[in-house]
Amino acid sequence: MRDGWGLATDGKVVFGSDGTSTLYQIDPESHQVMRMVPVKYQDNDVRYLNELEYINGEVWANAFKTDCIAIISPDSGIVVGWVFLHELRHHSPNSGNMVSGLSFTC
Repeated sequence: MRDGWGLATDGKVVFGSDGTSTLYQIDPESHQVMRMVPVKYQDNDVRYLNELEYINGEVWANAFKTDCIAIISPDSGIVVGWVFLHELRHHSPNSGNMVSGLSFTC
């Protein structure tokens, strides 16, 4: 992991992102990467993973510069769902323009 864009834990493993489509599983004691899982949605890499949270056995990650949160299976890296926040931003009085860097529209 080169840059730390997000960290979360399930109490046993630290999950990390570096802005790529890789979800890192890190040993919390040694800080060594134990596993790297590619994150995909419909065979497309989901890049720019940011601001991780571990919720009910899944890793939730903001896709940076989008209005979307990916819900990721930490075992397979498959995106099992999305949280779409387009309407929330459009109703915010000071919202800026978001630029999508994904190869698909979330």
